[in-house]
Amino acid sequence: MGRIQEEYFRQSVESATPTGRVVMLYKGALSLLEMSISNLKNKEFESFTLTNVRAQNILSELRRSLDLERGGEVARRMEAIYTYLLTKLTESNAKRSQEGIEHVVMLLTDLSEAWQEAAAMELAALEGAKEQITPA
Repeated sequence: MGRIQEEYFRQSVESATPTGRVVMLYKGALSLLEMSISNLKNKEFESFTLTNVRAQNILSELRRSLDLERGGEVARRMEAIYTYLLTKLTESNAKRSQEGIEHVVMLLTDLSEAWQEAAAMELAALEGAKEQITPA
């Protein structure tokens, strides 16, 4: 990644809402898993492992970021989902299994869509709050 791209990425992350950052992480994990599948099909096993592990790292970070006290039941369920996804990716890596990764991609895609909706609602609420504060 070039210096300009790195700066753009840094600014995008810094200016994103917390929900927007989660969406970015999901997109990153999904992109890595698509690369992982491609690497496996091309028998590029080292690259397959690298992209799989990088996706696992993103999921681990998402799991670590959960606030189990304040998040209650929803946070505990998300923790269980992330643990399941990590287990599937670990197994897929060990077995070089495309099916396990495709299953994780399917589940992550559904979760990502829900987070995208939440991010859109969050942005709309922020815009509404700005309009109330800013004089016409």
